[in-house]
Amino acid sequence: MRQVHGNGSGNLSLLGATTNGRWYERGLLHPHTDFDAVPPHLHALVDAMDEHGIVRPPARPGLGDHFDPDHIKRHTITTD
Repeated sequence: MRQVHGNGSGNLSLLGATTNGRWYERGLLHPHTDFDAVPPHLHALVDAMDEHGIVRPPARPGLGDHFDPDHIKRHTITTD
């Protein structure tokens, strides 16, 4: 059995594509970080956990991230 270390849409998709993965590490990076809080550049978590501790792959296209393009545009810088 292999495990994917770390969370996020890429690792969740990789785990969903395997037949021998059993656990998904969600929020093991820092004890003072709220991994249930939606980051400002997203509309929703890609790896939300249900009341039973289950994380399901998203149904959105691609890796499933639901980006907030307005937030990204407001925080994009240009260089010359």
